[in-house]
Amino acid sequence: MDFAVRTNFKSARSWSEFNALRETQKAWRMTNALGKAGTKVLSATKVLGVTASVVTTGITATRAGMYYYNGGTDASVGIKAGIDIVMTGVGFLSPIGFGISATYFILDSATGGFGGYGAIK
Repeated sequence: MDFAVRTNFKSARSWSEFNALRETQKAWRMTNALGKAGTKVLSATKVLGVTASVVTTGITATRAGMYYYNGGTDASVGIKAGIDIVMTGVGFLSPIGFGISATYFILDSATGGFGGYGAIK
């Protein structure tokens, strides 16, 4: 949806140019490109995405912390948890960062946590 809004106009079509616009300009473009309902859907989707990221990051950090608190010694648990948290943050950097993050998590899921690396047993 962000891509549709940016490319619907002749100026400020790139990610960085669009982000340089004032908030009122961005809102005007969103409403004109998506309509009021589309703008609400986009806003709700962004809120849900941020909320889900915060929750999953918290769960990851808590699980790794509890593992070590309960006497765990496998360094791969902390490394994997750290990479997961960093890759969640990378997803917020730009469309390219989102693609990198999404690819990482899809591969993580498809390979069973990269073959069980950093799994809490």
